[in-house]
Amino acid sequence: MNITFGLSDYGKMNYMMQMADLFHEKKKYEKEMMIDNAVIDKNKKKIQDINLKGQKIMQEMERYVKMNRSRAVVAFA
Repeated sequence: MNITFGLSDYGKMNYMMQMADLFHEKKKYEKEMMIDNAVIDKNKKKIQDINLKGQKIMQEMERYVKMNRSRAVVAFA
């Protein structure tokens, strides 16, 4: 019997979690900007920084994916 559990994308998942954290942080700053006009300039700078971090993470993830191909995790019973 051959049972396939899924793909070994744990390394890629780490990058995706980092992107999710950045996304939530960006949304927080965008909401603050809608509520308080005084923080617009400050939060725009923070959002630009988050976008740059996101681009770097995406580049790292692309390099990781090229070097580490996904493999099926299989169990034999």
